[in-house]
Amino acid sequence: MQLKQGNSNKMTIKITQEKQNPLFKRKEIEGELEAVSTPSKADVLKLVAEQTKSKEETIVIKNILSSFGSQTFKIKIFIYDSKESLEASEGKQAEPEAPKEEAPAQEAAPAAEEAKPAETETPKEETKPEEAKNE
Repeated sequence: MQLKQGNSNKMTIKITQEKQNPLFKRKEIEGELEAVSTPSKADVLKLVAEQTKSKEETIVIKNILSSFGSQTFKIKIFIYDSKESLEASEGKQAEPEAPKEEAPAQEAAPAAEEAKPAETETPKEETKPEEAKNE
C-alpha cells in the first residue's frame, strides 16, 4: 500500500508491515517514508489520517527514524479504534503548551517580596554559654 501526499514536499509511505492488535484495540503499521527533508510528526499525522480515513486524534506516531544522507525514513504508527482505547493504553497525550511570557514575571515578584523580609530581620544577639555561667 502506498500513500502519497499532493503537496510540494512529496512524501510517499510504503507499508512494510500491518497488523491488528485486538488487545489494545489498534492497528500497528510499520513502513518506509520517502521525503526530501525530515518530515515533522504533524505532516506525517495529516498524511496518514487522510490516506487511512482515520481521525488524527486516534493516531499515534511512535517514531520516525532516519539514516544520515538518506531520504528514506522508517516509521512506526499506531491507529486506535477510538480515543478512549488510545487513552487507556497510551495515557493522555501531551498537547503542545503555548509559551508563557507573563507567568514568570508574576511568579518572580512574589518570590522577591518573600526574600525582602528575610533581609530586613536583624540578627539576635546570642549569649555564649560562658557568659551565662558568669551571670
